[in-house]
Amino acid sequence: MKLRYMLMFFVGCFAQTAFSQYYDLYKDDFEANQGWTFQNGSGLNHFILGECAGNSAPASGTTALYVAPMTGTGSDCSVGSQLSYAYQPTASGVDTVWAFQALTYNNCAQNLVVDFDYKLETNDANDKGAIVYRLNASSQWQVLAVLATSTNSWLNASYSLPASLNGQNFEIGFLFTFDNSTVSGIPFAIDNFTVKGLDIIDPVISCPTAHSLIGDANCSVVLPDLTGLVTASDNCSLTADLSYSQSPNMGETAIGTSTITFTVYDESNNSASCTMTLNMIDTIRPVIVCNQFVNISNNNTACNYLVPDLTGEVVSITDNCSSSNFIISQTPTVGTSVSGIFNAVVTVEDEQGNATTCFVRLLPVDTIAPVITCPNDVVVNNGTSCTFVVPDYTPQAVVTDNCVLLSTVQVPAAGATINSGIHTFKIRATDELGNYSECSFQVSAIESQAPQIVACPSDISTCDSVINFQNITATDNCLVGVFKADNTGLNSGDVFPVGVTNLEYIARDSSGNTATCAFSVTRLALPEVPSFIEDTINLCNQNSTAIAAVPVTQGTGYWSVPSGSSVTIADVNQASTTASGLAPGSNVVIWNTTSQNCGSTFKNLIINNYSLSSPSVVLKDTTYNCGTGNVLLTAQPPQSGTGIWTSDVQSTITNANYHNALATNLQGGWNTFYYTVTNGVCPSNVDSMKVFKMVKPQILNISDTSVCEKTVLELVGTTPPSYTQAIWYFEEGNGSFSNEFSPVTQLTDYKMGTSVIVYSFNHSYCGLANDTLILTYNNCDGNEFVIPTLITPNQDGKNDSFVIDGLNAKYPKCKMTIVNRWGSIVFESDGYPVAWDGTFKGDPLPVGTYYYVIELNDGNKKSLTGPISIIR
Repeated sequence: MKLRYMLMFFVGCFAQTAFSQYYDLYKDDFEANQGWTFQNGSGLNHFILGECAGNSAPASGTTALYVAPMTGTGSDCSVGSQLSYAYQPTASGVDTVWAFQALTYNNCAQNLVVDFDYKLETNDANDKGAIVYRLNASSQWQVLAVLATSTNSWLNASYSLPASLNGQNFEIGFLFTFDNSTVSGIPFAIDNFTVKGLDIIDPVISCPTAHSLIGDANCSVVLPDLTGLVTASDNCSLTADLSYSQSPNMGETAIGTSTITFTVYDESNNSASCTMTLNMIDTIRPVIVCNQFVNISNNNTACNYLVPDLTGEVVSITDNCSSSNFIISQTPTVGTSVSGIFNAVVTVEDEQGNATTCFVRLLPVDTIAPVITCPNDVVVNNGTSCTFVVPDYTPQAVVTDNCVLLSTVQVPAAGATINSGIHTFKIRATDELGNYSECSFQVSAIESQAPQIVACPSDISTCDSVINFQNITATDNCLVGVFKADNTGLNSGDVFPVGVTNLEYIARDSSGNTATCAFSVTRLALPEVPSFIEDTINLCNQNSTAIAAVPVTQGTGYWSVPSGSSVTIADVNQASTTASGLAPGSNVVIWNTTSQNCGSTFKNLIINNYSLSSPSVVLKDTTYNCGTGNVLLTAQPPQSGTGIWTSDVQSTITNANYHNALATNLQGGWNTFYYTVTNGVCPSNVDSMKVFKMVKPQILNISDTSVCEKTVLELVGTTPPSYTQAIWYFEEGNGSFSNEFSPVTQLTDYKMGTSVIVYSFNHSYCGLANDTLILTYNNCDGNEFVIPTLITPNQDGKNDSFVIDGLNAKYPKCKMTIVNRWGSIVFESDGYPVAWDGTFKGDPLPVGTYYYVIELNDGNKKSLTGPISIIR
C-alpha cells in the first residue's frame, strides 16, 4: 500500500478532476523490440530496427525506429549487419511504408496525447512523413499530422488525439512516403514514442464507521497508521498502485473522540475521502483523596449511630480524562445503622466507568472510659526461689464498657520472670476509641532465706580527718542490697568530726530479710593550726616589738626562735608577749601548737626591721631643654632603700626606678621631676629637679594661603610657655597687627603680593623659635591693581592716602592726574612714588568724589580711570 503524508483541508465535496494528471498509456524508447507492425506498399522497402541514436547526440548502444538502405550507413546511424526491412535504392516510383502499434488498454483514458522525437530527410516533393491512427485493421488510416520539414537534428513533436479515441482500443503509427529514385541514407527516424492519457475518474474508498484505541495518562492517543482499515479501488490504477493519507497524520496526538479523514489517490492524482470516528478508550481509574477519619456524634451510651452522607469526605479527585460528572457512592448507604468503629467504603467513578475506592473510618465520639476492677493483692510463698513466673491476672479483672472493648493489658506481662519481693501490677482496659482505665494491685513473691554480712569493719581510732574503711558487703541467695541505717550521713572517704561516731549498715534482700553491721569511728584531735593576729610585722629601725598569736583551745602553744637568732622572747608560753634584740632586716619567731595524741605543728611570724631611708640628693636642681632632645635626670644612688623618679606633668620617664633616668615628651615651660627614696615603712626622702622645655610656636588656625580681597585676617598661635614672650612680625612685606605680642591678633593693611609673617617665641636662655605663614594677596577679578575707591585722611594710619600697591614699581613712567568734579586738576605726578593724601597744595580738600586718570605709558596707550572719594 502506498501512503501519502500530507496536511489536507477539505471544503464541500471532493471534486478531484482538477487535480488529475497525465499518465503514460504506451511508451517505447526502442531499446527493446516491443512488436511494432511494419507494412509497405510495394514490398520492396521496409523499416528496420537498428543502432541509430535517439534524440540526444549519437551514441553507441541507443536505438531508434528508422528507414535505411539495404547496405551502407546513414549520416548519423550505423546499420551494421542488420539488413532486414531495407529498401532498394535503385527502385523508382513513389512508395509508402507504415509502422504502427496496436493499443488495446485505453478503456480508462481521455484527452489522449502522442509525443515523439523524429528526423526527416526530404530529397523530393514526394518525400514526407505523417503520424496516423485507425480504430482497427478494417478501418482506414487517419492522418493526425504531416511531417514535411527536412531536419538533420532531432525534433520533438506532440499532438492531441481526437476525442473519438477516448476509452477506445486503437492503432497508431507513422506513414513514410518517398520517391524510390531520390531517397538515400536514413530518410526517416523515430524515437521516444509516448501515448499519454488523462484519468478524471476518482477512485472509490470505504471507511469503517468507528475504531477504538486505548488512551494514555494524558487522555490522549498517539495515532498509528490507520490506513489499513480502509478499502479502495480505481477504474485505471491497480489497487497496489493506489496511495493513501490520513488526517490527523500518524504520530499526531488525538484527544477524546475525534474524526479521522482518509484519502486515496490514483496514479492520475484523482482522490476520494471518507471519515471514521476514533474513540479513545479510557482505562485509567481516577485518583482520589478521602478523609481517613470521621467523628460521629451520638447521644446514647450504647455506641449505635446512623451512617451519614460520606460523599463530601472526598477531598480531591483527579482523572486523566474527566474533570466533572463523577459518580460518588458509598457502602453502607446513608442511614444504615452501625455501632462502634466502622470502616465505610466511598467509590468514585469517572465518565468511562473506571472506579476507585477509599476507606473512611467512622469514629463515634465516645468519651466514656471502660470500668475496671483489679484482683485483690496476691501473696506467693516462693520458698528459697529467687524468681517468679508471672501468671495472667487479666481474667480476674472485671471490665465493662459502653462501646466495644479493644484490649486488656497487664504489666508485667503474663509469662515474664520477676525477682522475689513486692511488685505493683497494673491492668489497663482500652476501648476502640482509645478511652482507657487502669487499676493496680500488689504481688508479693516471698522467699525465706536471710542475707549474710561478708565484711564489717572493726572500730576505728585515728588522727586523720578523712576516714576510709572497707566496703560493707553481703551475700544472699536472691538479690541483696546494703543500706545505711544511721542518721550521720557519713561514709567512707568523708571528713569525720573530732570524737566518736557510731555507724550502722543493714543488708536487705528482695523479700525484706535483713542482717546488720555496726562499728564506731573515733577521730582524735590534731594540733590546732597556728595563726597570728598580724601575720607580718613591719618596723622602722626598732630593737623590740609586741608579738601575738591566736591562743589555742586544745593542747598547748609556745614561742621559739631559729637557731643562731639574736631575738629573745619575754614569755615563751604566752600567746601575746614581746620580742627583743631585733636585727636590721628580716627576723623570724615561731609559734608552736601541740596535741595529746596527734603531734605538733608550727608557723613562722616574720618581723621586717627596715633601716632609715637614705637622703634623696638630685645632682642638678635646674636645667634647660631648648631643642627637641631628651633630658637626663640624675641623683645619688641610695644606700638604704630604693629610689623612683616621678613628675607632676604628663611626661614619659624611662628607667624611673634607676637613679639616672631619661625624661621625654616634656611640656612647654617648667617641668618638675621628683626623686623619692623609700625603705619599707620608714619615712621617705624627696628631692626635686626643674627642667625648662622650650617649644616651637605654631600658627593654629591658618596655613599658607592666598586671598583675593583685603580683609581682616584673624591669626591664632599657640600660647607661649612661662617666661617666654610671643611676637608677630613681617619677614617680607608689611601690614598691621592689632596686638603683635598676643597669641591671638588681627592682621590688616597688608600689601599686594606675597608676605611672610612670623610668629615667634623669645626666651632669655633658649632664644627664638619661629613658625611662618606665607600670605599671597592677588587681585583675582582680572585687574592688574587693586585701586581704592575712597580714602579717610584723618591721620589715624589707616587709609590716609590713595595707595596703589605696585603701580610705581611696574610702571615708573606712568602719569597720575586727579581732578575734581568740575575737571580742575588737584594732583599731578610723573611716576607715583608718593601717594596722594587728599590735599591740594598742602591744604585738605573737601569731602566729595574726585576722579583719577592713570596713563601707564607702556607703549600700548593704556589708561586707568575711576572715582576716588574723600571721607573724613
